[in-house]
Amino acid sequence: MRFTLWPERVSGAGGRFGSWIGSAAALLLVIVVAANIIARILGHSIPGILDISQNFMVIIVVMMLAYTQAQRGHIGVEFVLNFLPESGRRVVGLITLLLSLAFAVLLAWQSWAMAWFALEVRDHSGVYPYLPLYPGKLILALGVSLLCLQLLVDVWVALRRVSSSTATE
Repeated sequence: MRFTLWPERVSGAGGRFGSWIGSAAALLLVIVVAANIIARILGHSIPGILDISQNFMVIIVVMMLAYTQAQRGHIGVEFVLNFLPESGRRVVGLITLLLSLAFAVLLAWQSWAMAWFALEVRDHSGVYPYLPLYPGKLILALGVSLLCLQLLVDVWVALRRVSSSTATE
């Protein structure tokens, strides 16, 4: 019983960390956009506002992925599942989690590769004020990695449920 709590605590902490970062980014995005609106009323604009807001959107979305997965907040279509017995639903749920994990691992792997390359070449936007793009790419890789951790825990829990349901049948 203790072993099942350890991964859930770690992934839960990662999900909460991501949700705090995403929430802070959302608040900062609101402040920056409001400041730009006020600046435009006064006849000015914040340089690079489009790049800044795009980077905040990346942070908001990817840092919330693990938390949303932990809360079972992703969309699921259960029309066909309603016709299956409980053990069948558990197996299909496990298969879905394994496919999600495989996709997330590929996404994390390529995100880290892209982020390290962007960091090495000091990738930046092509317009003034030439903001760096690698921080957003690093955050993308971190957020998807947190999702992988949460999916690993979910697979572990689903495996235990499937094995316990087949053992009782």
